[in-house]
Amino acid sequence: MELALYLLTGIIALMFLCMTVIILVVYGKDGQAMRQTIQKLTQDEFALRLCTVVSILFLTAFLTLTNNMNEVVATIFSGVAGYVLGGIRKKKEEE
Repeated sequence: MELALYLLTGIIALMFLCMTVIILVVYGKDGQAMRQTIQKLTQDEFALRLCTVVSILFLTAFLTLTNNMNEVVATIFSGVAGYVLGGIRKKKEEE
């Protein structure tokens, strides 16, 4: 179980490292373009919803590996994920 926890932590750290490298390679020294892109991402509901779902997945995996997951936490996570994913579908139907 400790190995799985270390692997999950390593995967998350590697993911953040890769994202940082990609951002630096894509934008390089053009700070204005990076600010505009970050501003667009923070205004976009889909990006925020996607981050919420990914966070719930990682938290669920972490809590399960540490044996701290119980029915109440699972219910709360399920409700939040359902609300977020339901909002994505409604927005697509409106367009």
